[in-house]
Amino acid sequence: MSVCATASIESIQLTRELNIKQTALKQGKLEPSVAKAPAMRAEAESTIIGKSFVTTYTDGDYDYNHFFNVVADGDSVILKSFAEGFDVKGAYDATAKTITIPTGRVIGEHSTYGPVTMYAAGSTTYSDDPIIGTISDGAITFNYGVYGIVDYQGQKGGLILMQEILASEANGKLTATLMYNGQPEDNIDIPLLITKNANNAINIVGLSSAFYNKYYKVPATFNATANTAQISNTQPVDWAMTSNGTGVKNIYYMFKIEGGSLDGGPEFNVAVTESKSTLTATSDVFLGYDTNGQGSYRGYTLASYKIEADFNIYTADVVAVEETEVTVEDVIYALDNTNLTATVTGCLGSSKVIAIKDAVQANDKTYAVTAISDNAFYANRTITSITIPASIKTVGTDAFRNLSNLKELHIADLAAWCDIEFANGNANPLYNLFSNFSERKWGDVYINNASVTELVIPEGVEKIGRAFYGFKKLTKVTLPSSLVNIGDQAFANCTKLTEIALPSSVKTIGSAFFGCEGLSSVTLNEGLETINGTFYGCKALTSLTIPSTVTTISGGLAFMGCNAITEIKSLNTIPPTCSSAMMFDDFATTAKLSVPMGSVDAYKAATGWSAFTTVEGIDTSAIDDVISDNDNAPVEYYNLQGVKVPSESLVPGIYVKKQGSKTVKIQVK
Repeated sequence: MSVCATASIESIQLTRELNIKQTALKQGKLEPSVAKAPAMRAEAESTIIGKSFVTTYTDGDYDYNHFFNVVADGDSVILKSFAEGFDVKGAYDATAKTITIPTGRVIGEHSTYGPVTMYAAGSTTYSDDPIIGTISDGAITFNYGVYGIVDYQGQKGGLILMQEILASEANGKLTATLMYNGQPEDNIDIPLLITKNANNAINIVGLSSAFYNKYYKVPATFNATANTAQISNTQPVDWAMTSNGTGVKNIYYMFKIEGGSLDGGPEFNVAVTESKSTLTATSDVFLGYDTNGQGSYRGYTLASYKIEADFNIYTADVVAVEETEVTVEDVIYALDNTNLTATVTGCLGSSKVIAIKDAVQANDKTYAVTAISDNAFYANRTITSITIPASIKTVGTDAFRNLSNLKELHIADLAAWCDIEFANGNANPLYNLFSNFSERKWGDVYINNASVTELVIPEGVEKIGRAFYGFKKLTKVTLPSSLVNIGDQAFANCTKLTEIALPSSVKTIGSAFFGCEGLSSVTLNEGLETINGTFYGCKALTSLTIPSTVTTISGGLAFMGCNAITEIKSLNTIPPTCSSAMMFDDFATTAKLSVPMGSVDAYKAATGWSAFTTVEGIDTSAIDDVISDNDNAPVEYYNLQGVKVPSESLVPGIYVKKQGSKTVKIQVK
């Protein structure tokens, strides 16, 4: 991210309102919400009274950091701001080193939703069991999380959800003055957790706690010779979900303000003693996000910005901490340090071109990038191009939903792409390329840097999931002889696809051609066993031959909307089992059903098939093979990525040769 000196800035007033959580727990028996290992531990102390702690936790979707201060209250203690800003009271046992927090009671009043009642939270349930915190080596781990419930307009809702809570004793603090319209509005004084992670760098947790408190471990580099430090203006320090229902994250960055404009990352003068370090900003600091992608920033102005650490950052030892997240070229990866895999969780807010890596480096290890999480790029209207590597195995629900400005999808490997498990249609970025009603605004699919509208699926591919859902530019596809299963929505809404021939290796088809309104020719070969919701909305289909090997037709929508069908041939002497009596209702009274001679009565009595008005027997032994080779058909060549190659452009290598309905591999020497 580059920020020019003339970038406009607009300060906004601090409003930190909690909203009703989408995750709803049920009342019942608890399972402990186990905290993660602490990022840093301080020396154990005889008492926690008067101390401050930085908390890290999750709500099941995102990680957060906040804080609380411990103050005495008779025989008990109050953890001030513990429950996302609300104070809670507990019994403190200094000998046993525990805090016992009673639940099932009101802890405060929300300005909109009214009284907030706190309960103990497990992974899926809540109860009024006490929450017990155990103190050890400067950290507090809690057996349960926190669930805060409000009763608003007669309906209960979860306002607070904190799971896997870990509190680490603060070893620093942030002080600043929040400005609004040039005037001081509030003084900020929040605890920090600071670690030295390199000879010239520290990580700071807690800088966001005064605002939206999303978890970030913010790095600052320092120069011991010049006594200076800096936080990069490309490093996120917080984010907030927009309130317009789109799910877009506004990513907040930190800048210095010079002459009323933003200019680069904030700089600090560093002063150290044997036991303390003070980083004082050389200018006012701005925390904000780019509203239009062109340097118009909105956010908070902070004066007298100062970070203090309770140790000498120059002489302290480097603390080896295993990172759990890394950002590479604007893409954010969550790290699984047990399996050495990484999951893409999102990107920085200003990124337009997203190139997901097949592997990332962190903690002196290599992590294979195998997954994209739920909602990873949900409603991101900045992204214009996505590259998906061959290493991806799963993509979570709505990972690419509502990417309205996406224009390019780059697929690294077609065989690997077919094997990806997409959780739903909006997990596939393909759909967003063609979501606009205007064809001139459609995007493009690239394989090997070539835009494609025809595909030859490579030999060796055995299944196709939601790989081509919504690929409206797709006009032709050739399937391999290795294919066994075509899953739900595999080619759904491929509106320009007019014909398809299934190899005899295919055993099952799901709702693969759902909404393929231009599909007029379908060849189903012997060997197919199950048809499940396959042809919904195929309104150009006029006839279909169902092989003798088909035993089951399921999914009540399998032929709904196929109003143009005039004939169905079913070659099985035993009527395939239909899951719905209305399976063929859209055309059963106008189309002819042709079945093996001697099976007419069986079909007339069978569920689904009995709806046909006209049923006639045919001699199936006289039926020609459904597929016949045509030696006079034109020859087409495709590389192993499925890209069509002109015959005059062939170079040495392996290709797929297609002539009529015959497909073979060839080697060009």
